[in-house]
Amino acid sequence: MIEQKQAPEVETSEYGSGLCYCLGLFLAHAGDLDRRRQHYRSVGHFDSEAFERWMAGGYDHLSELQIEAAPPGIRGRVEEFVNKCLEFVEPLDLDKLLTLDEAEWTIREAKELLRLIDESHGVATKRSDHK
Repeated sequence: MIEQKQAPEVETSEYGSGLCYCLGLFLAHAGDLDRRRQHYRSVGHFDSEAFERWMAGGYDHLSELQIEAAPPGIRGRVEEFVNKCLEFVEPLDLDKLLTLDEAEWTIREAKELLRLIDESHGVATKRSDHK
């Protein structure tokens, strides 16, 4: 019989804190993108509204992402990712609407950042060709 040990208490926050953990929580919203798009279309709304609501939900998990914990070689890329996501949530140009390509870029980039973090820790990786 395997002995079950109780996990130690971990401090919590509303949307999570960390580096990989926050990227993972952001990606947990990835599967919701198409469902949200279909729903918004069914009630007569534009795709851009669905993308913006989806991004707002995912971005919450980036609010406490610890950029400084990223490996030095990709720290700038992590910061750029977070800043671009913020720009999609709070655009400087209010006439600019979030596109499907941009939403899909955020998903690809978050996955790539996680892969690069693995590699920085010496973990051999292979990119997934599964969408």
